[in-house]
Amino acid sequence: MKFIFFLLAILCGIATKAQVILNNAVVKAKMEIYSGSNGNVTAPAGGITDIEIYLKDTMSKVNRGNPNFKSIAIMNMNSDVSTFLNESISGEKTGFTYTALDKQTQKRKADSISRMQQENIGGEDGTFKRSVATGINALKNILYVEDLKTINGIECKKAIITIENIDREESKIPVWYSPLYIIPKGVGGERGMMSFDGLKGMPIYYESVKTISVASTEMSLVTIYQVTEIKTPVIIEDSAFHVPLGYTLKTYTEWENENSTRNKKVN
Repeated sequence: MKFIFFLLAILCGIATKAQVILNNAVVKAKMEIYSGSNGNVTAPAGGITDIEIYLKDTMSKVNRGNPNFKSIAIMNMNSDVSTFLNESISGEKTGFTYTALDKQTQKRKADSISRMQQENIGGEDGTFKRSVATGINALKNILYVEDLKTINGIECKKAIITIENIDREESKIPVWYSPLYIIPKGVGGERGMMSFDGLKGMPIYYESVKTISVASTEMSLVTIYQVTEIKTPVIIEDSAFHVPLGYTLKTYTEWENENSTRNKKVN
């Protein structure tokens, strides 16, 4: 009888193996975005973006970079202030702080915009009429599939994620994920590329296609995201989460107003 209880304990321990929320870890990934028309995919649009994620205790830093830009997002779950930095192709280094109040304000704006439709109507001489809806895609359903695959040395399972956009149009994204790891919530955006709400693990590889119709031409954007390496545990100094020298920091309101003024001058 003791042996049976011992065996059951072992089996239960295997079945309930704790999922690891990554800490003291470095995750490397990359994202490729391809554009195309009428079914023909062209060269990468904007190049390949390399991603490095540093995780320590309550702190995280996400570095993104490609030939056209570099960005850094520094977050601390114990603070209501995050820092976002950008370096342009010309070398200009700017950034802004983003508070919990800024997040609430932006959410109200986004909710208002998502209920609106913008229309660009061409003339009767044969230009075009286009309706564009804006808003946040909603994760509608996750279907788990009994498929296994090793990607970049990481053992993965498969799930089909159904996304619904503002027009209630659905799209399905096959996602290969690791059931052993999970990225802390909020890193890279709560609905960002690094996590899907409710997914039982960390996304390791997925491809998504977005089609936009302009006049008689269908434009496609193909996004490929994959994690290439997970290092844990590693020693990360607190200084890794400090703002690097050379950046001009503003509040989010100052940054938003400055960019709004700049865009008006360009247009």
